[in-house]
Amino acid sequence: MVLFQQPFMSGGFPSMNRAIILVYDDDFTGSDDWTDANSTNITVDTVSDNFKVNYVRNASNDKSVYDLQSLLGSLPANKFVIRVHQWNLSVKGASGDIGAFGLSAGNQTVTWNTAHDEIFFMFGAQGTVDEIGGGVNDGIAMNTALNQVTQAYSTSTDYYLEIIRDEDDVTINFGTNSDFTSPLKTITDTGANSLVGLRYLAFTNFDVGTLGTDINSTVQKIQFYNGVSSV
Repeated sequence: MVLFQQPFMSGGFPSMNRAIILVYDDDFTGSDDWTDANSTNITVDTVSDNFKVNYVRNASNDKSVYDLQSLLGSLPANKFVIRVHQWNLSVKGASGDIGAFGLSAGNQTVTWNTAHDEIFFMFGAQGTVDEIGGGVNDGIAMNTALNQVTQAYSTSTDYYLEIIRDEDDVTINFGTNSDFTSPLKTITDTGANSLVGLRYLAFTNFDVGTLGTDINSTVQKIQFYNGVSSV
């Protein structure tokens, strides 16, 4: 379900007590509102009612996006919270298998290796250990701003991701609790106020080189809260 929820009205005027505005809430049941560069690997699965996220390093662009500006009628605010529910991996991949999710200035044609602005989270390892990463990507290719940290993850486990922008500051929480408390890892970054044109929720594969293994996963729900930095 996709929605644009107006602020609560009291006496015909917006209530200032209504702080949390949930503008996008989709569990991918029965419909696909995303635009795919390649619907084979990263796409809404309307049969299984989830988002299929297979990060394939195949030297091609598999990006999929949802345009929040079209939904809102304007760019998202400089405060927001993105929540990703039940991100479950069936295949972890190997060294060099990486992929990202976040709020991007680039549509489905703008690849990982193309300079662009984005606030993002990254799955995958560049070495022999599991890693996650992310933060602020300011007008550069994403592989130069990964901000990676070691964090073990496993298959058949539901992970919960929260990306928070509070004006210039970005916080990424990654964990296993469905209420998004007590994350396994928190990543912080700054510089978000330098970014422009952030409008697309985006899943992006690493489109440089090829590798014989993939990260295969599904996502059950994505929510976007606009104009707030806590939920």
